[in-house]
Amino acid sequence: MKKPIVVLGIGELGSVFSRAFLKNNHPVYPVTRQTNINELAATIDPELILICTAEADLQAALLTIPKPWKDKVAMM
Repeated sequence: MKKPIVVLGIGELGSVFSRAFLKNNHPVYPVTRQTNINELAATIDPELILICTAEADLQAALLTIPKPWKDKVAMM
C-alpha cells in the first residue's frame, strides 16, 4: 500500500480526488470541520495534504495545517 493522502474538504472536488487516490491504492484520510487534525497528524505521515475547501474557508483551513505537514500541501 502507498503512503496516505489527507483530503481537507470532502465536497464535490474532494470526493472526486479521494476516489481517484483510493483507486490507486492510497489510503485516504478525509478531514472535515469536526476532525481533530492534530490527533490525525500524530498518527500518520501523509504523502500529500490536498485542500479542497471553498475560497471563503481557505484561510481558516490553512491555519489548521500542522507544522510537520506544511511542506506537503497542495490546494485546489
